Amino acid sequence: MYVAPAAAPTPASITVIVTPQADPARAVQATITIGGTSGGGIGVSVTPTSATRVIDPRLALTVQVTGTTDTSVSWTVNGIPGGSVEAGQICVLGSNPCQLVATASATQVDYIAPAAMPASNPVTVRAVSTVDANAFATSEIAVINHVIVSCIA
Repeated sequence: MYVAPAAAPTPASITVIVTPQADPARAVQATITIGGTSGGGIGVSVTPTSATRVIDPRLALTVQVTGTTDTSVSWTVNGIPGGSVEAGQICVLGSNPCQLVATASATQVDYIAPAAMPASNPVTVRAVSTVDANAFATSEIAVINHVIVSCIA
């Protein structure tokens, strides 16, 4: 399994060679192009790529778009633009109350976990380039219940 880097390399094509130890003469190779399929080499990365959140806190997400001057992205949570109260929401960084974000050119947003456990857990936050829908990045966020520990003397 090959895992592509978060941002497209230059050049955008790499070659993966697999050589069996038992018979090196049977080596095979594949050339992989990393980036948008439009050929523009647009790359999108989101950090963190995964996280665990207790119900209700915020998580700052940072997006980076390369290969274009238009750095706008569309944000979804489990496929819902801007998210929902059930899965969590994408908000303007530091906004209180949450100011929903579905499309933005800002490099940072807040993911606000839902007040109750989401039906689909972990949730998938996706940032998609508005220039090339094939250029996107995701962050998997596991939502957990609060844990209360008490001591009885």
